[in-house]
Amino acid sequence: MFQLILLIVLGVLVVAGGLWLASNPGSLSVAWLGWQIDTNMIFGLIGLVVLFVVFWIVLRLLGMLAGTLGLRGVKTAGNLERAARGVGEGYAALRAGRGAEAQVEAARARAAFPSTEKSPGALLEADGLALAGKTDAARDLYTALLANPDTEAGALRGLLDLAVKAGDDAAIKEWSERALFKVDSPVWAARPALDLAFRTGQVDGVERPLQVLEQSGEADVAEVRRLRANAFLHRARAAKDAGKLGDAVTLCRQALDLDPDAPEVVDALARILAGAGKAGKAEQLVQDTWKRAPDAVLARTWRDLAGTKDAMALANRMQTLAGLNPEHPESRLAAAEAAIEAKMWGQARTQLAPLAAADQPGVRACLLMARVEEGESGDSGKVMDWMRRAVAAAGGLGEYSPARAAADRPDADAA
Repeated sequence: MFQLILLIVLGVLVVAGGLWLASNPGSLSVAWLGWQIDTNMIFGLIGLVVLFVVFWIVLRLLGMLAGTLGLRGVKTAGNLERAARGVGEGYAALRAGRGAEAQVEAARARAAFPSTEKSPGALLEADGLALAGKTDAARDLYTALLANPDTEAGALRGLLDLAVKAGDDAAIKEWSERALFKVDSPVWAARPALDLAFRTGQVDGVERPLQVLEQSGEADVAEVRRLRANAFLHRARAAKDAGKLGDAVTLCRQALDLDPDAPEVVDALARILAGAGKAGKAEQLVQDTWKRAPDAVLARTWRDLAGTKDAMALANRMQTLAGLNPEHPESRLAAAEAAIEAKMWGQARTQLAPLAAADQPGVRACLLMARVEEGESGDSGKVMDWMRRAVAAAGGLGEYSPARAAADRPDADAA
């Protein structure tokens, strides 16, 4: 509405001015280099307008010619020096965590270049925008910089960082895959790609990021083998869900070839074997692994393979497993937990004694000792002591102090 009113007012002014000039034509005389031009004011103004239009067209043609020859945007040495200083100061601000200042300084470099995509400060400016929390502006600038081969890798990294921060799985997949395909050794894209693959179970494309990590030295041989084994495990679970038990067994064994003691893989294979009626092989697999590397996952597998047994039988079964590696903390914890469930307090204490006597016993040992005290003696003070130790071991209360625990007991004031 405002624009319409403005146009009407301008039209009225133009018409009024034309009428006024028509009634007051006046005269205009120009003498230059022997030439003499005499006319009225109206034709003089028309001549000036025509001259301005011709001048504007010539400037446009010169600009197009300069762009074609690669001369457009050439600046003076002073402008270039200021642009370089802006890039340097912007980088320093970015390193110091001052995103807004980095963005402003980097923007100064644009004055010396014909377009944003060709400015060396544009990537720095985008990083400054991202650091300052201006996500949309940063994403737009990163996207524009994808068109320049010199800034494409940096723009991809910026877009991937924004996607990871936002938790946008689709964008993480898009930018990590593009980086892994187009950028030489993009270590910064390998980790997000692997995390997304394992988190979503879509592990078909993990080999490329694993190669990048391995070749760059960012992951040692042992870690790469574990990650590859994890990929086989995900494929095995997918095969099992699809009813392809033979393929699942094969994939699990391939995972164990890479990481023989991986508890999750042993658990998956043992359950598949047991489900296929090969309980003996499943139990032997767990026992062989327990001898080398006891783990809480395997303890749960061993319990579940027993089926529905009573507490006493289960305690004896866990004691059998623990006896394969009796001094390992996991063996003691597994045997003690089963003994507690069977109300075999003495056996549970015997298993937990070396763990409980440590300067800083672990969380699980403390919780099991609290259950022993509660079940055997019902001493709430001792139960609370062990619970406090469990919280301290978990990092909740700092280091455990017997004096402090005694002062905190409910019966401390009465004592």
